[in-house]
Amino acid sequence: MHDQATIPRHAVIAPPAERGALSAETAALSGNLLVRQNSYAVYLATARALDLDRFDQHYLHLFVWDHQQEQLAGAYRITPTLTVLAEHGPEGLYTTTLLEFSQEFPAALTPGLELGRSFVVPAYQRSPLPLALLWRGTGVWLRQHPQCVRLFGAVSISGDYSVLSRGLLVEFLSRRPAAGSLPGGIRPRHPPGPALTVPTGPEAWAGPAGL
Repeated sequence: MHDQATIPRHAVIAPPAERGALSAETAALSGNLLVRQNSYAVYLATARALDLDRFDQHYLHLFVWDHQQEQLAGAYRITPTLTVLAEHGPEGLYTTTLLEFSQEFPAALTPGLELGRSFVVPAYQRSPLPLALLWRGTGVWLRQHPQCVRLFGAVSISGDYSVLSRGLLVEFLSRRPAAGSLPGGIRPRHPPGPALTVPTGPEAWAGPAGL
């Protein structure tokens, strides 16, 4: 654990660099981390020793760097849709691996910013600052690019949550109407299965233990 004097206080946005310049360290960390949010440690990583994918080469990487310890404290991967769609097409967005977009939908996300694959190194998870710095760094980028009016990305639901908890999340989101300014034409590549159907009987309200 790091004391107050070694808590990182800087976030840096960097484009892809030479392979090997922090890429191995970042990939190894993001593949084997517990991500802590709201005091709950949730395992959401791939558990691979080296966690790289084809998107890393054209995404921006927001780092939280501890200058005193000279080590990485956390990271977030971001990309402006305007650049990605122009250079790589819709397949250049990570979210298209999870969702099928209609032909007109990507244009509705532009100009915008896709976010994802965040992590905080376990040694820094007792401090709220790394996550705050990641969001602050994102805010600085948005202030520098005010034309980006939409933020979007994938959020994982941990398998450690009970079926009821996951079902309630899916049920809530499925009942929310799509944003009025966005066109239709988006569907999941792997829809939730019947196991996530929300029960309606008395057992559904067994109290907090059921969650």
